[in-house]
Amino acid sequence: MKKYMKNLTENEIKNAFIKLIAEDGQTTTKDVKEHLRGLGFYATQSTIKNYIDRNFESLNLDRTSNGRYNTYTLENDTSTTDTNTVSFSERQLRFTKDSNVELHSKLNNPKYTQFKDKIEVILTRRNAN
Repeated sequence: MKKYMKNLTENEIKNAFIKLIAEDGQTTTKDVKEHLRGLGFYATQSTIKNYIDRNFESLNLDRTSNGRYNTYTLENDTSTTDTNTVSFSERQLRFTKDSNVELHSKLNNPKYTQFKDKIEVILTRRNAN
């Protein structure tokens, strides 16, 4: 019995791309392709790569390469509200890359109070509470 795949749209690629970054702090075109295939879409690596190459900057994302593939993360710039205070947005923090020790120290740091729930979720996923 032949399995029919759903047609892929740029909106589906964008939504998957953003979802994976929001969940893991980073993603690759391969991750996006596999996620979309898991949802029943006909997705190819080249289609995903072409869309992301054209749009990652407009989505405020950074791209780094290890020589084999690109990894996309949330843009990492901070804005200063005054000379002594740095204001962080959630997209500027990459908690998933922090060690458990770093995350535990951030839980006790008032600068990260607004992100306490997000940090606790990551620690729970890692069984590191």
